[in-house]
Amino acid sequence: MNAQDVYDELRADIKEMKATLKELAMATTTLALHSQRLDNVENRVAKIETSHDDVWEAVKEIQSTCRVRERVYNYGLRHMESPSMSRENWLNVFIGSAVRNGLWIAAAALITAVITRWL
Repeated sequence: MNAQDVYDELRADIKEMKATLKELAMATTTLALHSQRLDNVENRVAKIETSHDDVWEAVKEIQSTCRVRERVYNYGLRHMESPSMSRENWLNVFIGSAVRNGLWIAAAALITAVITRWL
């Protein structure tokens, strides 16, 4: 083997090493990009989980508020569904309650008078 053959063989080995190093550099770059993408996806998933928990807490708060106010809603619904009182009805109810209260006052006065008279 002469020097030229050794030189050519070394040159071929160096070319092969350069090609291998280029491939390794490309693989390393691709790996770094994939690693960065995975980090981004992990961050997004963590934000989505946090957002999901926040939304769930808000929904539970709204649900508990609705449970507390359900009776008020049903009360208002019953009054909204009942027909409104006309002027004549209102006057009749007003007079009826005044007469009823007057009768109670008169009965209480009569009972008081009877009790004070006999004692």
